[in-house]
Amino acid sequence: MRTLTSVITHMQNYILNCLSDETKNWAMDNGKVVTLTSGGIIYRAGAAIDRIYFPMTSVIASFAELEKGRCLCVGLIGNEGMLGASSGLDKSNRCLKFKVIESGAALSINTQLFRNHLATCNELSSLINHFLYATMLQNVRNAACCYLHDAKQRLSRCLLTISQRLHSKELNLTHNDLGDLLGIRRNTVTGFANALQTEGVIRYSRGHIILSSRSALIRTSCECYEDEKSHHEAFFKNHGHWRYGTEER
Repeated sequence: MRTLTSVITHMQNYILNCLSDETKNWAMDNGKVVTLTSGGIIYRAGAAIDRIYFPMTSVIASFAELEKGRCLCVGLIGNEGMLGASSGLDKSNRCLKFKVIESGAALSINTQLFRNHLATCNELSSLINHFLYATMLQNVRNAACCYLHDAKQRLSRCLLTISQRLHSKELNLTHNDLGDLLGIRRNTVTGFANALQTEGVIRYSRGHIILSSRSALIRTSCECYEDEKSHHEAFFKNHGHWRYGTEER
Protein backbone atom coordinates (compact mmCIF):
# COMPACT_ATOMS: atom_id res chain seq x y z
CA MET A 1 0.00 0.00 0.00
CA ARG A 2 1.27 3.49 -0.87
CA THR A 3 1.89 5.98 1.89
CA LEU A 4 0.42 9.48 1.60
CA THR A 5 3.89 10.79 0.75
CA SER A 6 4.28 8.37 -2.17
CA VAL A 7 0.75 9.08 -3.41
CA ILE A 8 1.43 12.83 -3.52
CA THR A 9 4.74 12.24 -5.27
CA HIS A 10 3.21 9.86 -7.82
CA MET A 11 -0.02 11.80 -8.40
CA GLN A 12 1.60 15.15 -8.02
CA ASN A 13 -0.11 18.44 -7.35
CA TYR A 14 2.08 21.31 -8.47
CA ILE A 15 0.95 23.67 -5.70
CA LEU A 16 1.97 21.13 -3.05
CA ASN A 17 5.26 20.48 -4.78
CA CYS A 18 6.14 24.19 -4.67
CA LEU A 19 6.09 24.07 -0.86
CA SER A 20 9.01 23.39 1.45
CA ASP A 21 9.27 19.92 2.98
CA GLU A 22 8.09 21.31 6.32
CA THR A 23 4.89 22.79 4.89
CA LYS A 24 4.30 19.82 2.62
CA ASN A 25 4.62 17.50 5.61
CA TRP A 26 2.08 19.62 7.49
CA ALA A 27 -0.34 19.18 4.58
CA MET A 28 0.25 15.42 4.52
CA ASP A 29 -0.17 15.10 8.30
CA ASN A 30 -3.42 17.06 8.32
CA GLY A 31 -4.93 15.93 5.04
CA LYS A 32 -6.34 12.77 3.56
CA VAL A 33 -6.46 11.44 0.02
CA VAL A 34 -10.03 11.17 -1.24
CA THR A 35 -11.58 9.97 -4.48
CA LEU A 36 -13.67 12.54 -6.35
CA THR A 37 -16.30 11.04 -8.64
CA SER A 38 -17.31 12.52 -11.99
CA GLY A 39 -20.55 14.48 -11.67
CA GLY A 40 -20.07 15.14 -7.96
CA ILE A 41 -20.59 18.66 -6.62
CA ILE A 42 -17.74 19.86 -4.39
CA TYR A 43 -19.14 23.29 -3.45
CA ARG A 44 -22.45 24.93 -4.26
CA ALA A 45 -22.89 28.68 -4.64
CA GLY A 46 -23.57 30.29 -1.27
CA ALA A 47 -22.45 27.24 0.73
CA ALA A 48 -19.64 27.23 3.28
CA ILE A 49 -16.23 25.99 2.16
CA ASP A 50 -15.70 23.20 4.67
CA ARG A 51 -12.71 21.49 3.02
CA ILE A 52 -9.78 22.49 0.83
CA TYR A 53 -8.89 20.25 -2.14
CA PHE A 54 -5.63 19.77 -4.01
CA PRO A 55 -6.50 17.69 -7.12
CA MET A 56 -3.93 15.11 -8.16
CA THR A 57 -5.61 12.96 -10.82
CA SER A 58 -9.04 14.62 -10.90
CA VAL A 59 -10.32 17.66 -12.79
CA ILE A 60 -12.97 20.07 -11.48
CA ALA A 61 -14.90 22.73 -13.39
CA SER A 62 -16.08 25.97 -11.82
CA PHE A 63 -19.46 27.27 -12.99
CA ALA A 64 -21.03 30.69 -12.51
CA GLU A 65 -24.69 30.10 -11.72
CA LEU A 66 -27.04 32.46 -13.51
CA GLU A 67 -30.79 33.00 -13.44
CA LYS A 68 -33.23 30.15 -14.21
CA GLY A 69 -30.60 27.56 -13.33
CA ARG A 70 -28.32 28.36 -16.25
CA CYS A 71 -24.55 27.93 -15.71
CA LEU A 72 -21.40 29.05 -17.48
CA CYS A 73 -18.05 27.33 -16.98
CA VAL A 74 -15.43 29.88 -15.99
CA GLY A 75 -12.46 27.65 -15.16
CA LEU A 76 -10.90 24.19 -14.98
CA ILE A 77 -8.82 23.04 -12.02
CA GLY A 78 -6.56 20.02 -11.99
CA ASN A 79 -3.18 19.14 -10.54
CA GLU A 80 -1.92 22.66 -11.27
CA GLY A 81 -4.21 24.18 -8.66
CA MET A 82 -6.50 23.90 -5.66
CA LEU A 83 -10.08 24.47 -4.59
CA GLY A 84 -10.84 26.72 -1.64
CA ALA A 85 -7.90 29.10 -1.96
CA SER A 86 -10.26 32.02 -1.32
CA SER A 87 -11.20 30.60 2.10
CA GLY A 88 -8.39 32.71 3.56
CA LEU A 89 -10.46 35.74 2.57
CA ASP A 90 -14.00 34.47 3.01
CA LYS A 91 -15.53 31.40 4.65
CA SER A 92 -18.26 31.02 2.00
CA ASN A 93 -18.32 30.37 -1.72
CA ARG A 94 -20.56 33.17 -2.91
CA CYS A 95 -21.28 32.58 -6.59
CA LEU A 96 -19.60 29.49 -8.04
CA LYS A 97 -20.50 25.83 -8.28
CA PHE A 98 -17.61 23.35 -8.50
CA LYS A 99 -18.31 20.06 -10.27
CA VAL A 100 -16.03 17.07 -10.85
CA ILE A 101 -15.66 16.34 -14.57
CA GLU A 102 -12.90 13.71 -14.41
CA SER A 103 -12.83 11.24 -11.53
CA GLY A 104 -9.62 10.86 -9.55
CA ALA A 105 -7.70 11.56 -6.36
CA ALA A 106 -7.28 14.77 -4.37
CA LEU A 107 -5.74 15.73 -1.05
CA SER A 108 -8.45 17.15 1.23
CA ILE A 109 -7.79 19.35 4.30
CA ASN A 110 -10.25 20.77 6.83
CA THR A 111 -10.81 24.45 6.03
CA GLN A 112 -10.41 25.74 9.58
CA LEU A 113 -7.12 23.88 10.00
CA PHE A 114 -5.96 25.35 6.69
CA ARG A 115 -7.00 28.89 7.65
CA ASN A 116 -5.21 28.62 11.00
CA HIS A 117 -2.01 27.43 9.33
CA LEU A 118 -2.31 30.05 6.60
CA ALA A 119 -2.28 32.80 9.24
CA THR A 120 1.12 31.67 10.56
CA CYS A 121 2.85 30.35 7.43
CA ASN A 122 4.25 33.12 5.25
CA GLU A 123 5.38 30.66 2.58
CA LEU A 124 1.89 29.23 2.14
CA SER A 125 0.20 32.62 2.33
CA SER A 126 2.46 34.07 -0.38
CA LEU A 127 1.91 31.10 -2.70
CA ILE A 128 -1.88 31.23 -2.25
CA ASN A 129 -1.93 34.97 -3.00
CA HIS A 130 0.03 34.40 -6.21
CA PHE A 131 -2.26 31.51 -7.14
CA LEU A 132 -5.37 33.65 -6.61
CA TYR A 133 -3.90 36.32 -8.88
CA ALA A 134 -3.11 33.68 -11.52
CA THR A 135 -6.68 32.39 -11.26
CA MET A 136 -8.06 35.90 -11.75
CA LEU A 137 -5.98 36.29 -14.93
CA GLN A 138 -7.21 32.90 -16.15
CA ASN A 139 -10.83 33.94 -15.62
CA VAL A 140 -10.25 37.15 -17.59
CA ARG A 141 -8.73 35.09 -20.41
CA ASN A 142 -11.68 32.68 -20.35
CA ALA A 143 -14.20 35.54 -20.61
CA ALA A 144 -12.39 36.96 -23.65
CA CYS A 145 -12.10 33.50 -25.21
CA CYS A 146 -15.86 32.89 -24.87
CA TYR A 147 -16.62 36.15 -26.66
CA LEU A 148 -13.93 36.19 -29.38
CA HIS A 149 -13.32 32.58 -30.43
CA ASP A 150 -15.57 30.12 -32.20
CA ALA A 151 -16.88 26.90 -30.70
CA LYS A 152 -14.50 24.59 -32.58
CA GLN A 153 -11.49 26.55 -31.30
CA ARG A 154 -12.84 26.51 -27.74
CA LEU A 155 -13.64 22.79 -27.93
CA SER A 156 -10.06 22.09 -29.01
CA ARG A 157 -8.71 24.27 -26.20
CA CYS A 158 -10.96 22.51 -23.66
CA LEU A 159 -9.77 19.04 -24.71
CA LEU A 160 -6.13 20.13 -24.61
CA THR A 161 -6.51 21.74 -21.19
CA ILE A 162 -8.17 18.71 -19.59
CA SER A 163 -5.60 16.41 -21.21
CA GLN A 164 -2.79 18.48 -19.72
CA ARG A 165 -4.39 18.49 -16.26
CA LEU A 166 -4.63 14.69 -16.42
CA HIS A 167 -1.29 14.10 -18.20
CA SER A 168 -3.24 11.75 -20.45
CA LYS A 169 -4.47 11.72 -24.03
CA GLU A 170 -7.56 9.73 -22.97
CA LEU A 171 -10.54 11.63 -21.55
CA ASN A 172 -13.83 10.38 -20.14
CA LEU A 173 -16.25 13.06 -21.30
CA THR A 174 -19.62 12.92 -23.02
CA HIS A 175 -20.84 15.46 -25.55
CA ASN A 176 -23.26 16.67 -22.87
CA ASP A 177 -20.32 17.28 -20.54
CA LEU A 178 -18.50 19.26 -23.21
CA GLY A 179 -21.64 21.22 -24.03
CA ASP A 180 -21.95 22.22 -20.38
CA LEU A 181 -18.28 23.27 -20.25
CA LEU A 182 -18.51 25.34 -23.41
CA GLY A 183 -22.03 26.72 -22.99
CA ILE A 184 -23.20 25.30 -26.31
CA ARG A 185 -25.73 22.68 -27.40
CA ARG A 186 -24.89 18.99 -27.44
CA ASN A 187 -25.54 18.68 -31.18
CA THR A 188 -23.10 21.54 -31.81
CA VAL A 189 -20.42 19.61 -29.89
CA THR A 190 -21.25 16.49 -31.89
CA GLY A 191 -20.85 18.34 -35.18
CA PHE A 192 -17.41 19.70 -34.30
CA ALA A 193 -16.31 16.42 -32.70
CA ASN A 194 -17.28 14.60 -35.92
CA ALA A 195 -15.19 17.09 -37.90
CA LEU A 196 -12.17 16.62 -35.61
CA GLN A 197 -12.52 12.84 -35.87
CA THR A 198 -12.77 12.99 -39.67
CA GLU A 199 -9.59 15.11 -39.70
CA GLY A 200 -7.82 12.44 -37.62
CA VAL A 201 -7.32 14.77 -34.66
CA ILE A 202 -9.40 12.81 -32.12
CA ARG A 203 -11.20 9.49 -31.77
CA TYR A 204 -14.27 9.10 -29.62
CA SER A 205 -16.86 6.50 -28.65
CA ARG A 206 -19.55 6.58 -25.94
CA GLY A 207 -18.02 9.17 -23.64
CA HIS A 208 -14.41 8.16 -24.25
CA ILE A 209 -12.17 10.54 -26.21
CA ILE A 210 -8.61 9.90 -27.39
CA LEU A 211 -6.44 12.76 -28.62
CA SER A 212 -4.83 11.23 -31.70
CA SER A 213 -2.72 14.27 -32.56
CA ARG A 214 -1.99 16.88 -29.91
CA SER A 215 -0.09 19.04 -32.40
CA ALA A 216 -3.03 19.10 -34.82
CA LEU A 217 -5.40 19.92 -31.98
CA ILE A 218 -3.15 22.82 -30.92
CA ARG A 219 -3.35 24.17 -34.47
CA THR A 220 -7.15 23.93 -34.33
CA SER A 221 -7.34 25.60 -30.90
CA CYS A 222 -7.29 29.33 -30.27
CA GLU A 223 -4.12 30.94 -28.89
CA CYS A 224 -5.56 30.84 -25.36
CA TYR A 225 -4.33 27.29 -24.73
CA GLU A 226 -0.67 28.10 -25.40
CA ASP A 227 -0.93 31.43 -23.55
CA GLU A 228 -2.39 29.78 -20.46
CA LYS A 229 0.17 26.96 -20.60
CA SER A 230 3.03 29.49 -20.81
CA HIS A 231 1.57 31.42 -17.87
CA HIS A 232 1.44 28.27 -15.72
CA GLU A 233 4.99 27.33 -16.71
CA ALA A 234 6.25 30.76 -15.67
CA PHE A 235 4.27 30.63 -12.40
CA PHE A 236 5.72 27.29 -11.31
CA LYS A 237 9.21 28.11 -12.51
CA ASN A 238 9.14 31.26 -10.38
CA HIS A 239 8.11 29.16 -7.38
CA GLY A 240 10.85 26.60 -7.75
CA HIS A 241 9.00 23.91 -9.71
CA TRP A 242 10.56 23.35 -13.12
CA ARG A 243 8.63 20.35 -14.45
CA TYR A 244 5.19 21.70 -15.32
CA GLY A 245 4.44 20.25 -18.75
CA THR A 246 2.35 17.91 -20.86
CA GLU A 247 3.73 14.46 -20.13
CA GLU A 248 1.18 11.76 -20.91
CA ARG A 249 0.63 8.51 -19.09
